[in-house]
Amino acid sequence: MARGFNSHTLIYRASSVGAIPSGVDYNKLPFESINLGGEQGNVSDNQAGNARKLQDQFDDVVNVSGQLTGYLDPRYFGFILTGLLGDPTTTGTTDYTHTFDDGATSLPDYAIEVADKTPGVYRMHNMCMFNTLNITQQPKGGPAMFTADILAQGSTKGSSTSGGTPVEQTFDRFSNFQGTLKIGGSAAANILSADISYNNNLTGEWDVGSTGELSEILLGQPTLSGKLSTRFANSTLLDDALAGTRIAIELAWAIDSNTSLTLTIPQAKLAVPKPSISGPGGYGLDFTWNAEYNDADSCGFEAVLKNDLDGTLYA
Repeated sequence: MARGFNSHTLIYRASSVGAIPSGVDYNKLPFESINLGGEQGNVSDNQAGNARKLQDQFDDVVNVSGQLTGYLDPRYFGFILTGLLGDPTTTGTTDYTHTFDDGATSLPDYAIEVADKTPGVYRMHNMCMFNTLNITQQPKGGPAMFTADILAQGSTKGSSTSGGTPVEQTFDRFSNFQGTLKIGGSAAANILSADISYNNNLTGEWDVGSTGELSEILLGQPTLSGKLSTRFANSTLLDDALAGTRIAIELAWAIDSNTSLTLTIPQAKLAVPKPSISGPGGYGLDFTWNAEYNDADSCGFEAVLKNDLDGTLYA
């Protein structure tokens, strides 16, 4: 029986669109769960005049996609940010700062191998692109997590790894207790949790006469949205929502001054919520928001990752 402890996920950036790098050592990617894979359904014939005989079946197109659930950390998470936002601007000599901004007109694709080692099944996926990223900041114990949706072209089954000797980095996960939240540059109070969701809105294209696999993955108009779940103790955010006042939101996690992750939304518009009172107890209020492009910051979303890697790992 296949078991999660005897599996792996490896990733390597493609040198050309859809390519599967060979003869190189892939990077190990820590994960909690992954269901990346290919599906191909059947399409029934709709022939009339064939009595009540069971109809012939035809192959449908191949859909290769899945969701990766992993850990916010100062090193491996750089792969996710690069796939989602594009190459960072890196500065530093020993301690490095990688700055990722949204709005790139092209994004890299990857080869990702998912292995079930017990039955000896190694599934290689090509043209993998990161479509969405979802993060919830909360005051619970345990590691800070993310989920990312992946869209890909093909999936092939092998009996041994194609990833060489996996390259591993020091794995330091951020804890939920290391998270901070700022609104308008100041520490936010009475926030129970904060959700953030970035979407590249990727779409797949199939060509006539193809093998059933995607021929191309197209970039869409990105969106960034989220939710602030609050203890309704004052009307500050409600006043901002009613007035249409834009706010800046910052979510951050830090192990130390040189090992951190900061996500900044410089301009977000709050939706006006409808309060609901039920019973005599306390109640909260949820504020959904949508990000906008900010001229002063020249972006609508920025991620800053600080670690001890010079950035060549992500290129």
